[in-house]
Amino acid sequence: MNAKHLTFARKAFGDKKNSAGMPLFEHSVRVALTVQSLGYSPTVVSATLFHDILEDTDVDEQELLDVSNRTVLSLVRELTIEFDGRPIKEVVAPLYNISYWAIAIKLADILDNVTMSMYTYSMNKRGWYKEFWLPLLKEYEKMIKSWYETEGLGETFKEVDSGCYLIETIRDKITELRRFITVIK
Repeated sequence: MNAKHLTFARKAFGDKKNSAGMPLFEHSVRVALTVQSLGYSPTVVSATLFHDILEDTDVDEQELLDVSNRTVLSLVRELTIEFDGRPIKEVVAPLYNISYWAIAIKLADILDNVTMSMYTYSMNKRGWYKEFWLPLLKEYEKMIKSWYETEGLGETFKEVDSGCYLIETIRDKITELRRFITVIK
């Protein structure tokens, strides 16, 4: 992982935390390590490290471009969404048409979020899961299915993603999370 990018991300995220009190920087690093472990290029790994930086920090596009390159910025732009009170389906809609590399990053992001949401269940408000997280995951499942069924994309994932590791693992984790929430209730 690019040390300069890691330092920039650490400074940009600072002490910011998600709704469960977990550091946002750590999430970005975990997602980037997942993408790196699957053999993606250093450029894609850097874009992964920065995938939430425009939506969760004060960093603007020019600052990101100054520290990285146009490809990284372009991938981060594709992944930047704002949950600003609009319906989840509307917020997620632009993600249906992102590039292959952005899809790989988003899959790793979803995987980390789903995995961590089981560990942080007691730290979030119960209503958050029912009203936001589970409906978002349902929309993500539709989106992933759409990506996979796009002509040629499923085959590309099989070649690059070790038999669709990310897609299959996300499906398993979402099923596991739903079971977990049902038992905990």
